[in-house]
Amino acid sequence: MASRSQPAASLTRRAAEWILILLVTCAIGEVGARLAGRQPLTPGSLLWSHHDRWGWHHQPNAEERFVKLGFEQVIRINSRGLREREIPYEKPAGVVRVLVIGDSSVAGFEVAEEDRYTRVLEDLLRAQGHAVEVINAGTRGWGTDQSLLFLQDEGLRYQPDIVLYQWIDNDPYDNATIHRPYRRYGKPWFQLAADDRLVLRGVPVPTYPYVSNLRVDEKGEPMELPVGWRKRALLWVRDVFVCHSAFAAWLTELAVAVPALTQPVNEAGSFGDATDRPADMSNTSHVFRVTVAMVREMERLARESGARFGMLTADYGFGRDVREAAGVPDIGDLVRLRDLTPRGAVVHAENDPHWNELGHSLYAQALAGALVGTGWLEAAADGNAGVASRSSEPASPPMDR
Repeated sequence: MASRSQPAASLTRRAAEWILILLVTCAIGEVGARLAGRQPLTPGSLLWSHHDRWGWHHQPNAEERFVKLGFEQVIRINSRGLREREIPYEKPAGVVRVLVIGDSSVAGFEVAEEDRYTRVLEDLLRAQGHAVEVINAGTRGWGTDQSLLFLQDEGLRYQPDIVLYQWIDNDPYDNATIHRPYRRYGKPWFQLAADDRLVLRGVPVPTYPYVSNLRVDEKGEPMELPVGWRKRALLWVRDVFVCHSAFAAWLTELAVAVPALTQPVNEAGSFGDATDRPADMSNTSHVFRVTVAMVREMERLARESGARFGMLTADYGFGRDVREAAGVPDIGDLVRLRDLTPRGAVVHAENDPHWNELGHSLYAQALAGALVGTGWLEAAADGNAGVASRSSEPASPPMDR
């Protein structure tokens, strides 16, 4: 009997030895990574907080080092939840205010605050003699629906003369999302009534189970989709290890530097598969019609407050179709950007689709040319001459609640 138990005991000792070696290696690696200045990747923690109507927004007065693969930035949030300077609602006399709304492409966590295209745009226009103030109101992860609600509840209180909504290709997916698995917060959604009137659903926004995968079907109703075990495991590793271990984050960065591993590693770190996209993306689908209705509502709110409204980066594909169906003009910002971008220039952050400093700088130049070239800036300045300051009260409800 004793001889039979010896192989089992030997295997147990070997397993214990390997576990001990692994733990010691990880401990040494963690200490070494920290001493080398490495940081764990940033989870959704101090920078965001729950919002009953928008789902989430920046935590007022928060400050955190935002760390992703290949870059890190200190992010500071002002007292009203914007990654901006402290900006009063009341607009200074003689100043043209431009409000830019959207998601992470606007918030620009990949670059320093002063290097985002909104600040560079302001500097360029002021250098040309224009009295202008550009307000960055982007929030990571927002869809068209959340940008619309922000514009209604808060954005118009800044009395903008021009409202610009930056379109990104993942916006329709966000518009069809209620809760994405392994995100801390859920969100509201819009349904279309029989007369295409927008009906806001899911408010106040509840706390959803962390792993729930809730989407909007073709009738605008919530539906739950499964989350496979493989994706659960990968995102658990991300949340438990990579977002808390500098050593794990460093190993991930080494892995993503290998061309054959770049795409698999990046995909493993986020929830993006076939269920992330609405089944029907045609121009008769619910997501298309509701997105068009939301853009029209943005334009109406802006116009009735005395501001001009435009979409940015929406001159191709789904975004162009939405813009044209909503009747929003194209100011040629992407055409100018393509003309300004040198061949072979790297305009995206490392291991990330968002713009780097060069991308933000080039887009600021393109947008400055578009605002001046279309006459929007001059018209806004002329409209401000001798006009009393507009109300900073929230806009009247534009849709059924």
